[in-house]
Amino acid sequence: MADKATEFWEAFERETGEKVAARCLGEFFPEGSSGSSEGIWGLLIVTDKALRFKATPSDNMVLGLFKRPESKEQKAPLDLSVPLGEITALEAPQRGFLSRLFGPVTQGFTVGRSGGSSFHFEADAKSGFLEALQMRLQG
Repeated sequence: MADKATEFWEAFERETGEKVAARCLGEFFPEGSSGSSEGIWGLLIVTDKALRFKATPSDNMVLGLFKRPESKEQKAPLDLSVPLGEITALEAPQRGFLSRLFGPVTQGFTVGRSGGSSFHFEADAKSGFLEALQMRLQG
């Protein structure tokens, strides 16, 4: 299994021409959805050039682990890429001690992009993903 993961990330870096700095399981909430609605599960990736979200069609994280019969309405995989130079804001509410201890294992954050669009995500709070993204944005 470790060999397949290594192969996947090597292929990802070859295809994109970008070096992966951090990655974790996360959720993307498309525009128009509220934070309480179901998002799309996938991989959140910070590279040396972009913030990426890579997902394949599934109902949710658990059902996505099982192959379902193909349907005519099946959606194409989602592959979102926001160049770091186009990110104008990163908003992530600070979590207090009790929230970190007893709160959800994910942390929501919003990325503002030049041109006024924004994207809302949730990332594994203990993965260090947000910290890695902040470091990349600072230079």
